[in-house]
Amino acid sequence: MSVMSPTAASPKPSGSLIFPLLFACMLWPPASFAAEKTISVEQQHRDDPVLIYSVSVGNLQIGSGLVDGVAGYQPIVPFEAGADWLQNTTVSILNRTNKTIVYGSIALMFPETGDGTMQKPIATYNLTFGRIPDSAAFTASGQVLVQRTTAPPAAFGPGQTMTLRLADQITSIEGTVISIPFSAVTKCHIRRAVFFFDDGMKWDGKFSVPDSTHPGQWIQQTRGYFPGVPTWPPKF
Repeated sequence: MSVMSPTAASPKPSGSLIFPLLFACMLWPPASFAAEKTISVEQQHRDDPVLIYSVSVGNLQIGSGLVDGVAGYQPIVPFEAGADWLQNTTVSILNRTNKTIVYGSIALMFPETGDGTMQKPIATYNLTFGRIPDSAAFTASGQVLVQRTTAPPAAFGPGQTMTLRLADQITSIEGTVISIPFSAVTKCHIRRAVFFFDDGMKWDGKFSVPDSTHPGQWIQQTRGYFPGVPTWPPKF
């Protein structure tokens, strides 16, 4: 029986070598490392037709500044998640009006990508659903608006809720973030951009109806207008 003779063991790293190695690991954690992330939602108000009422990452409900029926607004609470956190994010919304919404756009903004100037714009992706009704589908110059032919129609009825999964459009979302690696994104701000109703009315911070004599132009509704009863605080 042959016996392996002991070979010269590799010298153990000295203390002066171990410290730089540990420091390097701290600077460059693996992509799957669970780092602190933050999701924030714009402040929401009584006369808003659509309310973001829940944001979750996987099974975790995120404290993102949502409306709290008792205390006003929830705090924004950082959380730990892996590199796939955005892919696992869902945003749930409520139609507070008495009208059916057929098109909506939720803006996802990534503040780490810029400062909001023309030189360094903040990367933004519009998470959309549905189609703009024909009566309102015009550019500001009166030209017929070309819409995605693949966009399925939507019927987001009064009092109904809808859940939007970022995973459904994650490739396109990733394509908007070009100033930094997508894996380096740790913050996302969510705001509501625009909603169209089945009768052509839209909301983009205010309610307006199409000007039938001037396609592409809009007539703003009177101050305080709301289609329905804007119960506040909201009830889910």
